[in-house]
Amino acid sequence: MSYKISTYGEKPLVFKFEDDDEYFMIGSEAGNYLKLFRGALYKKYPGLQRRTLTNEERRKLVEMGHSQHVAASSITLLVRNLIIIKKLSQAI
Repeated sequence: MSYKISTYGEKPLVFKFEDDDEYFMIGSEAGNYLKLFRGALYKKYPGLQRRTLTNEERRKLVEMGHSQHVAASSITLLVRNLIIIKKLSQAI
C-alpha cells in the first residue's frame, strides 16, 4: 500500500562541504517540509544524526546561496539519513 505524505513548501536542499564526506540538510527546512515544526522532527525520529553549524560552515552556506535559514543564530545540520530521504521521496 502506497500513500502520499502531505508536505509544505519546497523540498530541502541536500549539500556537501568540500572537506567533508557527509551530505547535509538544514534541519528546520526538512522539518518544515514534512510539517514537523518546532523540533517535532527530532521527537518523531530521535535517532537522526545532527550537529550544529560552525561559523565557517555558515559562511560557506551563504557563499553557496543558502542564505534563507542560515542567518538564524542556532542552525542544526541534519546528516542525510535514509529515513528522511525515504519520507521526502514519498512526498514527491
